[in-house]
Amino acid sequence: MFPMAIDVYDYHSFLKAVAKFQGFCRFDDVKLCKRELAMFLAMTTHESGYNTGSTKIPKWRQGFYYVKEMKCASHGGPACDYKSTGWSHDTWPPVAGKQYYGRGPLQITWNYNYGAFSSVVYGDQNVVLKNPDLVHTDGYHAFLSALWFYMEPQAPKPSMHEIATKMYKPNHSDIKAGLGANFGSATMVINGGLECTTKDHKENVSSQARASYYKAFLH
Repeated sequence: MFPMAIDVYDYHSFLKAVAKFQGFCRFDDVKLCKRELAMFLAMTTHESGYNTGSTKIPKWRQGFYYVKEMKCASHGGPACDYKSTGWSHDTWPPVAGKQYYGRGPLQITWNYNYGAFSSVVYGDQNVVLKNPDLVHTDGYHAFLSALWFYMEPQAPKPSMHEIATKMYKPNHSDIKAGLGANFGSATMVINGGLECTTKDHKENVSSQARASYYKAFLH
């Protein structure tokens, strides 16, 4: 399925990470499980796939290629220094000398995501805040970070898992805004600020790519 995947993204690490989140794809309904897998793989392929037309391998099969944010792969620098300010900085204080750029299949960024991820997995926000490189050097942590972001709701947004499994029930305001238990809403969860707010109301190129991968995995 993923001929371009790098060694960090090994199948055993994926299964081990899935075992940590026991709600992932655990249904009697096989169709719902396929929908869940397709949504997760579409999102990870868009975020960390090779995504190029320079090979005969279709783009939807080019997933799990990048483990570090491209501009930060060889070095860090100010452009890779994702440290928030205000209450999120105080709640998940970044560690001096550490950078929180995109890592893993879903390229989690910012100190508050690293801290929240660490809190859920270890019960201690400082484990990953002190060692963010775990997310790109260890396959288990790489997949774990992606599954955490996929599975955990971040208020006021539901999780992508809740959308995929149709546990998310849109309220009146959601329906008025065109949101529902569909793939577009999942795109809104992961990157709505950039991909779902075009002034001309036309489909964003990135959101189109995500949807095309989703359809390919489903078929």
